[in-house]
Parts: sequence; C-alpha cells; structure tokens
Amino acid sequence: MRIFFFLFLFSCTKKVVHHEAKKARNIAKIDRMDFDLSFNEDSKVLIARLIGGDGVKRVKNAESLSALIDDYEAKYSTLSEEAKWIAAPLLSLKALRGVIYRIRPLITKSERGAYLHSFLVTSLRGIHGWSDVFLPHSSWEAGMDYIVRPYNQSAGNVVASITNEADLYKFIKDEWLPSLELLRNRIKSIASYTETKNFYFDNKLFYGMNVSTNQDTLRFVTIDKAITYSTLAQIDLLIASTQVSLSYSWKNLLSATSKIAKTYGFYGTLNNAGKVTSKVRVQTITENPNYDNLFKLRNDIGSNKSTLARKQMKQAYQNIVKARDHFDTAWEYLESKPDSDRKNLTLLPLTRSGFYTPFTNEIGLSLDNLRDLIDSNKQEISSTFIQNQKVQVKFKEFFHSPPEDLKRFLATGWISGKKELTDLNTKKQYRNYRFENPNEWNYSDYDKYFPETKTVEDVKKRARVLSQILGVGVLGTSMSLFLI
Repeated sequence: MRIFFFLFLFSCTKKVVHHEAKKARNIAKIDRMDFDLSFNEDSKVLIARLIGGDGVKRVKNAESLSALIDDYEAKYSTLSEEAKWIAAPLLSLKALRGVIYRIRPLITKSERGAYLHSFLVTSLRGIHGWSDVFLPHSSWEAGMDYIVRPYNQSAGNVVASITNEADLYKFIKDEWLPSLELLRNRIKSIASYTETKNFYFDNKLFYGMNVSTNQDTLRFVTIDKAITYSTLAQIDLLIASTQVSLSYSWKNLLSATSKIAKTYGFYGTLNNAGKVTSKVRVQTITENPNYDNLFKLRNDIGSNKSTLARKQMKQAYQNIVKARDHFDTAWEYLESKPDSDRKNLTLLPLTRSGFYTPFTNEIGLSLDNLRDLIDSNKQEISSTFIQNQKVQVKFKEFFHSPPEDLKRFLATGWISGKKELTDLNTKKQYRNYRFENPNEWNYSDYDKYFPETKTVEDVKKRARVLSQILGVGVLGTSMSLFLI
C-alpha cells in the first residue's frame, strides 16, 4: 500500500502559508499551521478515516479498507482536488486486493516453488516489519491485510487464483494496467487544476494523527504544478514499461527462474553458488528448447503490423512522448521559480529513497536528450554525467519495429581462463571474478537500434549512457538485464 502514497509524497517540501488559528488547538500550537483552516472538509474527513481523528473510526482491516475504497470510488467526482490527490492512489489499490493470495499457486508449484516462495515470504515479512516500526498505526496493517488475504467477490465466490504465466499476463493486462490508466486520468485532471492553484498534503497520513511533528515544513507539503506533472510523467513511464513487458512472451519464465535458482543450489545446500557465472545463467535459458519462446514478441503477431504486441509497443512509445511533455511542463514551472534547489528533488523522487546517483541532478540535459530522440532526426544522446560521451539510438525504431526476440541481446561469448588465480607475491590463491563474465554479443542485433555497435565496449557504453537519461531508462535498464 505504501508504494502508492510514496508516489505522491515527493521530495519538494515547500514552506506553506501560515494561518492564524481561530481558537487554541494543540495541532496549531505544535505545527504552526491550522489544519482546519488550511484543508478542505472532504480532505479532512478522508484523512480521519485513514488515520483517525475527531472521533472517526479509522480503517483497521481489509474489510474496512475495502468499504472505504468503494465509498470513495462512488463519490470521487464530488471531491475537492485536495481530497482526490489522496483518494486517486488509494482507489488504485482495488486492482491489487488479495493479489498475494491469488499468485500463491503460481509460485508454490513443486517444480518452481521453493526459491520464489521463499523470496516472496521474506520480502513481505520485511515490508510488514518495516511498516510496523516506521508506520505504527493500523491503516498500514489494513493495507497489508488488503493485498494478502483472499476475499469473496460480489457473486459470493472466492476471487480467482493466478496459477500460470497466462493468468498473470491476463491480470496485468486486464486489471492492473487499466487501473494505472485510470490513475493517470485522475492525476491529469488534478494537474490541470494546479495550473492556477495549489493545495496541501498532510504527512501525518504516514504516521497517524496522534503524533506531533517538529515543524510545519515537515508535516505539510505544497502540491503544485511541478509535483502533479512530474507524478503524471512517472505514471506515463510506468504504463509504458508495463506495455513493453506485455508485448513479449513470458512462457516458462518462472520455470527458467527456477532453473537458474537450482544452478545456485537454492533447493539444496547452496554449494553451487560460486560456480554460477554469467555463462551458466545465459546457457540455462538459451540451450533449453523449453525456453525458445521466452522473451519473444508474443506469438499472436505474425506479420500483421496491427496485432496486439506491435500495437502495445507503439502505445508504449506514445506514453514516453507524454512523459516527456509532462516532465517538460514540470521543469519549465520549476525554472520559473526562485527556489531552484527543488528542481532535482521534485522530478526524481527516488533520489531520497536511496537511489541517488551522480547523474540524477542533471535533469535538464536528460530532458534535452529525450526531446532530441523523440522530436528530431538527431538520434544522438549525451551522458548526463560524463562529458563528451555520446551514443546513437534509433529510439522510435525500437518501439515501431521491435526486436522479435530479446534473447538475441544476451551475451554469446565469455571471458575464459581459470576460476582461481595465484598472487605472485604471496603465492596464495584468490577467486577470478572476471571468469566467464560476458565479452561478446550479437552486434548486428544491437546495431539495428544502436548504430555503430561493433565492440564489447560499444555495448556497455550504450547501456550505461541510456540508463542515465529520464524516460530512456526503459531501454538502458532493460539492456543491463541482458548484459550481466
């Protein structure tokens, strides 16, 4: 549940307008801003129903959260923009109700289950432990309850399980993706509102109404044009990456994951872990005929350019164009403001979530590169961090004439030598960590989308530069999956 709220709580805290309280209230004394005067009534009611306050019972379990979601789904159009900002991501949870229960059969089948099941259970326990410590109120427990537990649908039958890759594909395509698209439409409407007027967000949604914050700049966030349009752009990119993944076959993906896990010895004593190199991982997939269709354009396409997979790839490209436009709007707004220190933190919220890298504060250059790729025939982009490092990319080509088989981008050659090396000075042996790392690829396949790709360094350079650019990371990050 927290991921949806974190999507909106961006790192651009701005000092809010102070109001003189009409009467003495603890919240006003502590936070120096009057909550009652600064927030709309429907927003205050929704906050109270989520975290408590003024005698309102807050959500405590999946059933009460479901009732809240249904209630606000019905009256969403009547809400203020301030309340919609909270309600929109909350309502998106509806597609995820019981999703952990639903996918359980998919990951616990004997042939594939132990590793994936262990990973999921460990992750969920970690999330629950994190929220229990850092978000100590029942609303977060209700959110976990909501996505984990099975439930009866309106007809009285238990929600259907997701038992194979086809079911998972259908869930993402028919339930999750429409939910994202609805969220985008709702945020787009709110963004239009912030063209002329801002509103506030209360950080107590994360911690509960009964806690006190040290200062108003920590509790209250001004939601302005920069935040709404950059949020909209992030959703555009999420939709685009989802559409790309839906365009390729997932047949036997979990089986392949299980096979690779077995090579590490996850189902035994883990005594193979040191023997699993890039070569072993790649050949586990490429030399097994069961995985021939994995990562291929979905087999319903044939040569018809209008079929689903190709259509989805073109739609993904259009969504990246939309993201570019929305990032531009947010960036232009920020550039017009004196508080320029907000620029980098607003457009890349993940920089305050432990993902900071040197290139994240070069948003202007990233947007210039994205404009060049989309709006011109230049097809050349520059690293946002390293001076004079440029690569050519046929960006639109990747989406309008997509690769037939992404496995073609996997390595084809590896560094040979010995697994153990001897230090000449000490005569002691140490592991050769470069052993069977990739050093050859199908350069002709890369060259179709990344011209002048002829060498090992060319492949690495293109993946590196692409990963440093807003919006183009859908290619760069994807490439990295095939390079290591």
